[in-house]
Amino acid sequence: MSAAVRPAVLRGLCFFAVVLAVVLTACSDPTVHHGPTGTINLQGSTSQVSSVPITEYAVPQNDGYPYDIAQGADGNIWISGHFSPEDIYNVPTIDRLTPKAVLTPFALGAIGQNPDAIVPGLDGNLWFTVPKYNDIGHITTAGKITLTPLPVNAGPLDLAAGKDGNFWFTEPGINAIGRMTPDGKVTQFPLPVAASFPDQIVVGPDNALWFTENYRNFVGRITYDGKISELAVPIIGRGLFGITVGPDKNLWITDLGDNCLWRMSPTGSTKQFPLPPSPPRSPYGIVTGPDGNLWFAENTNNAIARMTPQGKLTEYTLAHPGSGPLNIIAGSDGDLWFTEVGQYAIGRITPPAA
Repeated sequence: MSAAVRPAVLRGLCFFAVVLAVVLTACSDPTVHHGPTGTINLQGSTSQVSSVPITEYAVPQNDGYPYDIAQGADGNIWISGHFSPEDIYNVPTIDRLTPKAVLTPFALGAIGQNPDAIVPGLDGNLWFTVPKYNDIGHITTAGKITLTPLPVNAGPLDLAAGKDGNFWFTEPGINAIGRMTPDGKVTQFPLPVAASFPDQIVVGPDNALWFTENYRNFVGRITYDGKISELAVPIIGRGLFGITVGPDKNLWITDLGDNCLWRMSPTGSTKQFPLPPSPPRSPYGIVTGPDGNLWFAENTNNAIARMTPQGKLTEYTLAHPGSGPLNIIAGSDGDLWFTEVGQYAIGRITPPAA
């Protein structure tokens, strides 16, 4: 499958998983699983692009491909694994990658129990969503996995650790934002307009969380007491996806449909930053880097891109065609780490010196 079509398939599969979750019956108690399933020594391949080193660590194809990525409090990189159809074991995992490129997979309990988003929690654990099985999970840095079913079939996608000590997550299956307390109590906050498909969520620069609505031209805001407001983005198509807080304390959003980035102030004023049209860039994950710039994955352009807060764009093409970079984070080592769903790899790029 080409990287050009893989993003659309991923979102399609995600929507299918949400729909399927509606017919699954949620359990009432958390389920605990233990790992690991073995270790894999990954071999890194480094290339220089405009004097910037990019290292890619290929994951054996039979072990699936990485999807989302997070920085752990233990100094390791953690990855959620979405497995390819040719994986004969078809076992989803949460994976730990050490600075010495040793990958340890920790298996979830059921075939097809694919994790989606993964983020660090305030408790030192890694937290993740399992849309198809309607679970919020967490894994200790030692590899103990706990899955907590949601009380309704919501198909949770992305999540964020709020300043209030709770976890907040998008629920496209019931068109809502969910909140989970540390002891597992869940509250749902319905969105005002049906079929909005809340997607990515981030802790904002203010006293609220912000999220993209993939099926509408809106960015949502929810306060810690559950009050929701929506701010329009003047786009032509639809496809708002990634969202992060920029170095300028504005919200920065990737837009697949209009092939651009958006900057949105907390009061709702917007500015568009178009990307080169040929080929379309398909911007996905986005993060503020340690250099004070915006970094994002250009999925169909096979590149990692950097944009200054003023809009200057630099693109770094990956060594392997069809790598399909998807999600990206700022690591504690000062590098940017990203997943490549087309190349079955985990990448690392070092920002250029100022």
